[in-house]
Amino acid sequence: EETLIKAVSSAGYGARVMDDQPVDDDLDQRLRKLEPQRLSIDGREVEVEKSEQVAFDRALAEFKSGNLQAANQSFTAFLQRYPESGYLAQAYFWLGSTHFADQDCSSAIPAYQTVVTRFPNSQKAPEALLNIASCQLDVKDKVGARETLEQLMKKYPSSAAARTGKERLAELK
Repeated sequence: EETLIKAVSSAGYGARVMDDQPVDDDLDQRLRKLEPQRLSIDGREVEVEKSEQVAFDRALAEFKSGNLQAANQSFTAFLQRYPESGYLAQAYFWLGSTHFADQDCSSAIPAYQTVVTRFPNSQKAPEALLNIASCQLDVKDKVGARETLEQLMKKYPSSAAARTGKERLAELK
């Protein structure tokens, strides 16, 4: 009862909540959760809105749980809603992966190609090239796959994807 009286009597500027913490501090803490956060994505420092991070994380969780249709819709919606996001390379990569996992190479390749052309410094770019080559092999385009694997090894020679690509290229010859 004393705490309640204390809270009511101190209402106004500089008011305190029941635990003696200033209301202004509590409000600052709540607002800070809504402010953009600085994150490192693909080795770059970027500002990300909380809703943006939640949307990306939700789409990725849908992919990882095997719900490819929901993941596809979520990544597509993400790309439309956040066209300047620091997660763009990642979102395009995972969108391509939803198509790839669904054996839809005609949709996967353009998404992966976006990663390679628009975000060549992305950590996902080597893997995107490897997946393009896999799609090309799936549709029996050995010439295209060979060219893509050679491009992978030339542009990203020290990547894990290039090591895998080298093995696949040896199998093609």
